[in-house]
Amino acid sequence: MSTPAAPTAVVVDGYSAGNFYPKAFADAGAQVIHVQSTPELMPTMLAPDLTAYAENIICSDEEQLVELLRPYGPVAIVPGQESAVRLADRLSEALGVKSNGTALSAARRDKYEMIEALRRAGVRCADQFKSDDADLLVKWAEGRNSWPVVVKPISSAGSDGVYICDNAEETRAAAVRVLGTRDIFGSDNTEALIQSYLRGTEYIVDSVSCDGLRYFCGVWQYEKTLLPSGQNIYNRDILLPPTRSRFPP
Repeated sequence: MSTPAAPTAVVVDGYSAGNFYPKAFADAGAQVIHVQSTPELMPTMLAPDLTAYAENIICSDEEQLVELLRPYGPVAIVPGQESAVRLADRLSEALGVKSNGTALSAARRDKYEMIEALRRAGVRCADQFKSDDADLLVKWAEGRNSWPVVVKPISSAGSDGVYICDNAEETRAAAVRVLGTRDIFGSDNTEALIQSYLRGTEYIVDSVSCDGLRYFCGVWQYEKTLLPSGQNIYNRDILLPPTRSRFPP
């Protein structure tokens, strides 16, 4: 296999919004290869359009996958959706491609580690506890005696398995639900996370940083609805105008 003339970008599990990557890379003059980390496509998300890729590589052996990708000399390896973050980090590091690397991979996927990374950096954040035991999760909530609390999977996405609980009974029920299911990526929820509830409007900030430079490309405001079950679901995401300088609490 010869190295292609055009630079090659690799998208790992390009589901859902990952479908926008092939055109973006093609517009930048790169051919794009897709890595499918599972033997079959995941049924819970919008599947990648494999016709948009020069090749689809299906391989669960990481060492073999690295060697299959090496001849292409990829210039970028990116995750197409959340569950692909750790694999993309490992592949990019193994192939010497500039990326986030693996040192903080856990903090990019594990919601407990995300918050602890903030705490270590001195950023105000939610109180939290994780366990594979519903009784211990309830005990933590009762010890705080400040309601509501939030129960959620460790590494899912969006509002999957997220419950707002007003008392110990609801907390126990939510913990049992989470621990007895799989997340939207098909992984078993072996632990559940419980956190203090943060009141107010929720925002997400899209940014990227490289070599000490930071670029902010979007601020979104979330609108959600709390269902009778305690689940907090997304209604819509509102892209705020760049001229807006203040945000309500």
